[in-house]
Amino acid sequence: MLLDGKLIINESTVAPGTTREEFGSLGGKYFLACSPERVDPGNKDKTVRTISKVVGGVNPESLALAKVLYEKVLDAPVVSVSSLEAAEMVKMLENTYRAVNIALVNEFARLSEKTGLDVVEIIEAAKTKWSYHAHYPSVGVGGHCIPVDPWYLVDFSKKKNVNLTLIEQSLKENDAMAQVVADKVISQYKKGATVLLYGLTYKKDVKDIRESPVIRLARILQKNNIRFVAYDPLLNEQEIKAFGFTPGKLKTSDIFIVGTDHKQLSGDFKRCVDNNTIIIDGRNFFRIKVGKSVLGVGRSLV
Repeated sequence: MLLDGKLIINESTVAPGTTREEFGSLGGKYFLACSPERVDPGNKDKTVRTISKVVGGVNPESLALAKVLYEKVLDAPVVSVSSLEAAEMVKMLENTYRAVNIALVNEFARLSEKTGLDVVEIIEAAKTKWSYHAHYPSVGVGGHCIPVDPWYLVDFSKKKNVNLTLIEQSLKENDAMAQVVADKVISQYKKGATVLLYGLTYKKDVKDIRESPVIRLARILQKNNIRFVAYDPLLNEQEIKAFGFTPGKLKTSDIFIVGTDHKQLSGDFKRCVDNNTIIIDGRNFFRIKVGKSVLGVGRSLV
């Protein structure tokens, strides 16, 4: 058989049981392992070579071979787990942990706002405790991991007659944040006002639109007849037009929306904001008041 003696490793993020189901009966005598990828796009300090790997095998021989392979090419620990399914579940836990904690802080942001508190101040103080791992509220989460992978787990759990109520509600909470930010824009918008949406990618300094919450925000604005132009330093005009948005230039606007806080924003905003500009800060980028006011997520600088 063509697969005899070959080592197959699934690095995709999948629900428990998927690797065995999809690759476990291909015919022949081959080795099979699972080691879901761990990457942090845009993080130059965390590369494929320096990030530890978790690996599980269909049998001890497969696990041993996969571990030897990764140890040859990585400068990071290779962690063995007991099975393919254990490796798959590790990645589910990693991404779901982040999704749930982001949802938690999003709820704290909405409460802080109603209470007249600054959620960023609260988080910065809380993280001085060793056991607190800081997460931050925003317009939402994006990419192909955090907003997507936990749904695989929710679907898997239902097949096992387990309701993951907390996880499912957390995912919905995160999805709702685009509407929360849109409502801030709608509340400040007046017919004829100029609106600039800055940043469309899901993460700063990364040219990746997948599951971007800013795209959801823009769609909501369109449905509410909020006329705006969009600008992203990582996208050209044709790429912006492909989403059905009008490309814009960096110039003074009545409403300046921070969708993505690219590094260029620290200089670019000065071309877009004057004393009368209302800033809707979907990333809590601004730490001091600029323009007329800064309406962030869980905080206001007025």
